Amino acid sequence: MIKELIKYAIQNNCSDIHITQNQFGIVRKRGELIILDSYGKSDQMEINEFIREFVISDFEILKYQEDIDCACTFEGQRLRANIFNGVDGVCIAFRLLSNVIPTIEQLRLPKELYSFTEVKPGLVLVIGTTGSGKSTTMASVINEINHTQAVNILTAEQPIEYIYKSDKSRVIQREVGIHVKSFNDAVKSAMRQDPDVILVGELRDLDTISNAITLAETGHMVLATLHAKSVAETVDRLIDVFPSIGQEQIRVQLSSVLRGVIHQKLVPDTKNGRLPLIELMMVDDVISAMIKQKQKPNALRDYIRSKKDTGCIHLVDNIVFNAKNGDLDYTTVKPLLSVEDYKLVESIMTSGIGKRGFAYGR
Repeated sequence: MIKELIKYAIQNNCSDIHITQNQFGIVRKRGELIILDSYGKSDQMEINEFIREFVISDFEILKYQEDIDCACTFEGQRLRANIFNGVDGVCIAFRLLSNVIPTIEQLRLPKELYSFTEVKPGLVLVIGTTGSGKSTTMASVINEINHTQAVNILTAEQPIEYIYKSDKSRVIQREVGIHVKSFNDAVKSAMRQDPDVILVGELRDLDTISNAITLAETGHMVLATLHAKSVAETVDRLIDVFPSIGQEQIRVQLSSVLRGVIHQKLVPDTKNGRLPLIELMMVDDVISAMIKQKQKPNALRDYIRSKKDTGCIHLVDNIVFNAKNGDLDYTTVKPLLSVEDYKLVESIMTSGIGKRGFAYGR
């Protein structure tokens, strides 16, 4: 049954598969969960056999480990898997991965993201909730660098989702838990491995964040993901990880090394797929000063909207751009927006203003 569920998910462009012992399988398509009761239920024996054959050989590890993050391949399809125990028994959450790393254009990301394919010292953050496509966006940026520049790229991931083939660049991938103990150990050791670009799968703790900032300060480009609610709240989210006695120093360091913050969320489009909504903060001298001065998130967002000419993208403008291009029904994203943002979108969309001024796109 599990094999048939995976085949169904592949054929129907689903993003996720959920297996629970003695329950019907579930897939996620365009953000919605679909129960597939016609495939029956998976018992413990079937789940265990599938895990041993395709995921991990040492299934006993589940007895003493909370959960397992890994990647596997089923009939040529790459899958990210999280295996865990629950009250109902063994569960598996699969994420379907593309076997080919998509380009920035194929992901329908704004062309402004190409600025991050220029290898320059600094910290670039991709933020959003789980399942918002952060890893895929980072992969598209890294692979563009790989195909266009001769640099040394190191990655620390858990698990490795996309496999890079070194082209003009040298790309070395390390999986946390297999090749290195932790993200922090990977970041620390990267300092001695002559990198130009370091991809950090997730900034999880104080030490990893501190070392990533140090790498950016010492002339490296660091690309990392972070769980944060919005572009404007990212700075405070990072600083709050540190003890209060050291926060002022980190604020000053962050203001000098932060190059940009990309916030994204995936929403249903008008073409039976999903579309990334983007808010982009390109850090200039003014934003750097605002970070030092502890400006409120609303002040940062107002500045972002006023600086379209420098590459900044406000979420409202990105929604309007996609709606005017026929890729998005803007009314479907109302639950995701603040009252103020939705009113602004609605006002622009009903005012008869054309596309002029919305230069960014794919």
